[in-house]
Amino acid sequence: MTRFGKRIFGLLIVGLMAALAGAGCTSTAVKQALTEPAEHTVRSSSPDVPSLASGREKLDWRAYNYFVNGLLYEGIGDIYSASVSYKKALEIFPESYEIGFTYSQALFRLGNSKQSLAVLRNLNPQDAGVLNLSAMCYRQIGQMDSVRSVYLRLVKIEPDNSLAYSFLAGYYRQLGDLDSSIWAYEQLIRVRPDSYRQLNELARLLAQRKDYDRAREVFRRSLEVESGTANLLAIIGLGELYLLSEQLDSATAVFKKG
Repeated sequence: MTRFGKRIFGLLIVGLMAALAGAGCTSTAVKQALTEPAEHTVRSSSPDVPSLASGREKLDWRAYNYFVNGLLYEGIGDIYSASVSYKKALEIFPESYEIGFTYSQALFRLGNSKQSLAVLRNLNPQDAGVLNLSAMCYRQIGQMDSVRSVYLRLVKIEPDNSLAYSFLAGYYRQLGDLDSSIWAYEQLIRVRPDSYRQLNELARLLAQRKDYDRAREVFRRSLEVESGTANLLAIIGLGELYLLSEQLDSATAVFKKG
């Protein structure tokens, strides 16, 4: 549910709680809320209710009614009925980003990722929320190349998105693309500088590329973050790199510490 949906749903809950207090029956109150016009539940003149049209298009109250009913269905856990209401709202008001995005979320939760993607492609703007959900849909249907493409677009909008870099790092490593893997781990470490495990992975990749000086530097950074027994891999890796460069005294000192 979008931030807009949560705000609307919060207001609806207040009205619904009042209905429950008066009616004394949950099912009856919910049924009334789903069948009565939405403007009776949330008044359009309320300053707390934003417009689905974001001030650009004239609001169609039929679309608004279906959207609010969808939120109510979602609130009681009936995602399928919610999706049906969202679909009707979107058919009436296809320009609405909020309706389209909320509908695509419901479709994803139902496991209908292909339909969700079809809705997402028509949304404007193609912002971080759309790209994140698109990547999740592609992962659900196993199209990993498309996930990569979406995440590369996403990090241009959100350059600190660690989830995107984590996927890209694993994706490139699986392909055996060493340079791209190093780039992804460098970005991930930029976002998470205190992750000694990620530092170790980057150091190992640098060693594979025979960039031994940088690999040693990264292993040392890893040991600065975690110098205890949990980080023995960094100690072993650093010692082996000293051996490769025939720095036997340094290698001995590192191994003794380990």
